[in-house]
This record gives sequence, structure tokens and C-alpha cells, in this order.
Amino acid sequence: MKNKFINNMIGKILPPAGFSLVEVLVVIAMVSVMMPVMYYTFTRLARSYTTQDVVGDVQQNVRYGVEYMVRDIRMTGLDPLETAGTGIEVATATTIRVTSDLNVDGDLIDPVAGQDQFERITYTYDVVNNQLDQILYEGTPSASTQALIENVVALNFTYLDANDAVTAVLADIRSVVIDMTVQEPAGLDGMINRRLTTRAGCRNL
Repeated sequence: MKNKFINNMIGKILPPAGFSLVEVLVVIAMVSVMMPVMYYTFTRLARSYTTQDVVGDVQQNVRYGVEYMVRDIRMTGLDPLETAGTGIEVATATTIRVTSDLNVDGDLIDPVAGQDQFERITYTYDVVNNQLDQILYEGTPSASTQALIENVVALNFTYLDANDAVTAVLADIRSVVIDMTVQEPAGLDGMINRRLTTRAGCRNL
């Protein structure tokens, strides 16, 4: 009798140890409801960050590639001494080769000693590898090729004369329209494309 009284007093003072079956079931039910919501929120955030990163990379790459070509096309024909014979040597839908006498030495001699670097530059679309290639001194012993931009899915050059009419005559070209598209994967959002079109005037032609 005495022990029963003591146990009753202890039960009133201290809460029972552990959780009841009902409490455990309630917790399990709450967790089962919350977990999918938390998982969905996390995956959406991760997906959003991935897409934003890819969009930034694609925009930067297409802008970089186009601006690189614009810079060299604008210098095309630079020939202060009028002895180098500079200008546009190749002009197709996917390839352009330009020359300029950057060091003002009167020629475009093969840069064996590195004195005429970047005076004959080719930009071409490598459709097999989906990349924009830059070729320095194409057709000479010093020719070198490097991939300037990868993941290029389209590149097109259009050549205009002084009246803004499309032309295929090298001597009549006064500006070049560059149209390039870069594509990269963005996880569950599929492929991200960014296209940039700009016009580069040949200031020295």
C-alpha cells in the first residue's frame, strides 16, 4: 500500500518517460507531409541557381566571341604605309580572314621572329566540334589554331557594301554582320540558347 502511494506521488510530480504511440504517429505524419515540401523547395532553388549560372556563362561567352571578332574586323585594311596589301582575304558564310599592318612595318611577312603577330587572322565555325576557331597566319609555317568559344551551334557572316547591300566581292565589303548562337545544358531546364547579332564596320576599307 505504501509503495503504491509513493508511485502515485512520483507519477504526479514527474512526467511519464518516452512518447506515447499516438504522439509518435502524429510526428511521423507531420514529417511525411513536410519532407516533400522541403525537398521540392530545395530542388527548385538548386535548379534556379543552376539555370542562372548557365545563362550567365552563355551570355558572357557569346558576347566575348562576337566582340573579339568585331575588334579585328574593324582594324581590317589598316595599311599606313600603303605597301602591305591589307584587307579581307576570305569571306564566306562561316569563315572570314582579315589582315592589317598593326606594327606599321609595311608588310605582312610570316612572323618567324614574332614581329607580325595577329596581322592575318581567320575566324571560322567548326561545325563538327561546335566551336569558334581562331587561326593565326593560316597557310603559313607559323599557322596556329585555337578554339576561341565552345558550344557554338550557329555562326553566320553577312557582308555589306557601302550602300548596305549584300555583296560577295571582297573589294566592295565595308561592313560585316556577325550572327552567333551559343548553347549550353542547364540540367532539368534543358538547353539554354543565347544569340547575338552585331555589325562591325571596316574602318580602313
